[in-house]
Amino acid sequence: MTHNQDGPAGVHVPDAPARNGGRALVNMCARLADAHGWRMQAGGGDWVVRLTDRAGHRVGMYGYSFDANPSAVALICDDKVATADLLGRVGLPMVPHELVIEPSFASWVGQNSVGERLDQIIDRFGWPLVVKPNDGTGGANVQRAAERSAAESALTAILARHRGAAVGPWREVTAEHRVVVVDGAAPLIYRKDRPNVVGDGRSAVVELVAQSVVAGDVTPDVVRDWLDTHDPTLLAHVPVAGEVTHLGLRHNLGAGSSPVLVRPGPEAESLAALGLGAAAELGAVFCSVDIVDSSAGREVLEVNSGVMLERLAAESSEWWARAESVYEAALLLTLDP
Repeated sequence: MTHNQDGPAGVHVPDAPARNGGRALVNMCARLADAHGWRMQAGGGDWVVRLTDRAGHRVGMYGYSFDANPSAVALICDDKVATADLLGRVGLPMVPHELVIEPSFASWVGQNSVGERLDQIIDRFGWPLVVKPNDGTGGANVQRAAERSAAESALTAILARHRGAAVGPWREVTAEHRVVVVDGAAPLIYRKDRPNVVGDGRSAVVELVAQSVVAGDVTPDVVRDWLDTHDPTLLAHVPVAGEVTHLGLRHNLGAGSSPVLVRPGPEAESLAALGLGAAAELGAVFCSVDIVDSSAGREVLEVNSGVMLERLAAESSEWWARAESVYEAALLLTLDP
């Protein structure tokens, strides 16, 4: 089974009907199968993909998770609190996370109540806090809480749909990078730049945002996301001339951020060392490591066992090629060329 769809700027993908929104990963697998002579099978609305080489070696993918990672390693990576605990124990710089579990599972971890657990976390981290699903992806349901009622509201919403919430200290992030790891190498490192407005010394943030929306520099969806995750009183703030106000708590490309390639040099070496160290400690073969810079220094934010490069590939033909190269490297760990 192959697919027929064009990627960015005319990147051509071989024949067949696209499903599941025409996932870039599926189209890339079809291109790579055609180039290497592999056999490709896809099912479950293209959510499950299998590639087999002439020697019978096979790679399976479920969503964006490859079977290169042992199942337990994948589960640990996708558990934000477990990842923070394991990396912190060996001294790797990591944004700390504490678990608040859904009350019906509280006895598993010795949690008496959500309120008492929140008190313990406040004692450790103070305010503000970041509250998010412990198994969340894509920046969904990440909330900044500057006081108790906001934290309680966020926890109530998350625990209604998830077994646990991860709560950590707020970091005023100056930069977030993603390091893609393939078998002990970092073939792709990029920065995720959030949309922003720049102060003129006269206009309030709400005016600057409105001007940017009218000019088409910022989308209404980005503004809504920002308002959902920030104190609305920030709208009245008048930034000094040249002061940058970032729009949004999340650095995800799906939330309006833009990728900037980190080229070889000292910065790339620093990021790769931390990302590769985190992956090695967890035992992850193919993953992405998100790293943030703040007043606390450079820290791992989270490790993703599923490597989703859809938004990245949609940026341009150059980004498509970089994403496809990463997936090819991961597939070649098992499949013969």
